[in-house]
Amino acid sequence: MLITKKTLRINNKTYVVWVFDQCSSTLDLGWELIKSQKLSLGDSILAYEQKIGRGQFRRRWSSPKGNLFVSWYERFAFWPKNMLGLALGLACVEFFQKKGIGVGLKWPNDLIWAEKKIGGILIEERKGEFLAGIGLNLRVCPDANTLDRDGFFPPGCLQGLGLNLDPLGFWLELKAELIQQVNTPSSPEELVAKINQNLLFQGRNIIFKTTDKEIKGVFKGINRAGQALVLVEDKLLTLESGQIVAI
Repeated sequence: MLITKKTLRINNKTYVVWVFDQCSSTLDLGWELIKSQKLSLGDSILAYEQKIGRGQFRRRWSSPKGNLFVSWYERFAFWPKNMLGLALGLACVEFFQKKGIGVGLKWPNDLIWAEKKIGGILIEERKGEFLAGIGLNLRVCPDANTLDRDGFFPPGCLQGLGLNLDPLGFWLELKAELIQQVNTPSSPEELVAKINQNLLFQGRNIIFKTTDKEIKGVFKGINRAGQALVLVEDKLLTLESGQIVAI
């Protein structure tokens, strides 16, 4: 059920946040609104509760009330399309760093604080249009036993860090920062360097897990394609899909 529409004006442009009490998924709802031409570029959908939230590899994303569940309709013109999740993750990391909170970025799309997973980014593309799903555990730490977990970090939340933990208020503040980031041109080399500065596990022995194999090596960051670089003996491998576990 739609509760309200909140407008946000940044740099002489007005953006609308559609606020729902609950929905199946803000991503699903976003695509419906785009198809019906009700959602304008730059607008976003926020739900206080999702029934069928999803994450990477279509894992279920626990969506209890009190946390942030939002999908953002944006073009991301200044970011390479194959690095959107990492670039948006970096922008979120920098938002927290400005507040003195040391959030790190875990390849390919997780946000980590105090060795706990507090959020994630999911980019979906259909016919050249992009929706960015952002989930952050603001007040509620999901029960680890109920999650389709990757097994690497326990869930955590941002309670007690002095942030505005009202989901709508938090999103309005975060989006104002993200709008500035996505409209700031930077070269692919600059973006890769900034991402690598904030990526966890660089230079460490890791296991790279895919659905059918495990590769042991040293994590060397990412390349311009957003691929993970893993040094195995004397060979540098470029890996596109999987999960990284530090040894």
